[in-house]
Amino acid sequence: MVANFAVERVGGSSIIRIDRPAKKNALTPDMFVELGDLLNSESNSGATAVVLTGGTEIFSAGADFGAIGNGDKDIEIDSLIANLVKIITGLQIPVIAAVEGACVGAAVELALSCDVRVVSRTSYFSMPVTKLGILYRPDGIANILSNVGLETATRLLVLGERISGEEAGQARIASHVVEPSGTLDRALSLAKLADENVPAAVSATKSLLIELSTSKVDLMDFEFVRRALLRSEARIQAVADLQERLGR
Repeated sequence: MVANFAVERVGGSSIIRIDRPAKKNALTPDMFVELGDLLNSESNSGATAVVLTGGTEIFSAGADFGAIGNGDKDIEIDSLIANLVKIITGLQIPVIAAVEGACVGAAVELALSCDVRVVSRTSYFSMPVTKLGILYRPDGIANILSNVGLETATRLLVLGERISGEEAGQARIASHVVEPSGTLDRALSLAKLADENVPAAVSATKSLLIELSTSKVDLMDFEFVRRALLRSEARIQAVADLQERLGR
């Protein structure tokens, strides 16, 4: 047990559960680092697959609002998210997300970075970044686009639409859509398949698939736009208003 996370081994598979229910599993800067360390540790200790879940009520409310809305300082959090995504995609074993309830903001990118996503029909996905006056991390947008395509990326990132678990399969967010409370069992059944595979072949195939799907666009021009938006008064006020409404 690590603060804010619970780890369990079932057969050859490792379950990592985000465990911060009082804050709707919102992720602090330290938690992004801790989760990356846990993923590496489980892989290095011999797990054949990892299931990432938030439990039966909520996957994650995304980045903790107490840590964002500070202009250029948010770049530091973005770097932590980007590094965690790199760890997930670079892990030598499959990572399977089991999503119940809300999956919001940066948590959507984390789920999409997993190799497979098992989603409850009653879950939902939301990225209200334009409501907060920001351009989401450009390499994060490239990551999301490569996973779900232009239409769903536009729905999530431009419109800020909430996409239900019921339609997550059609929207390319979910690999499997199951009944409520069934995501962990289904994810474990998929993870168990990895026990029968040759680890070197799994690693090589996963690496090739990631490489083939990675965007090679130069994102620096958009990086400058993003930083200007982070410093804007409208963005800082939007975050402050949301924090007040949520009581955080």
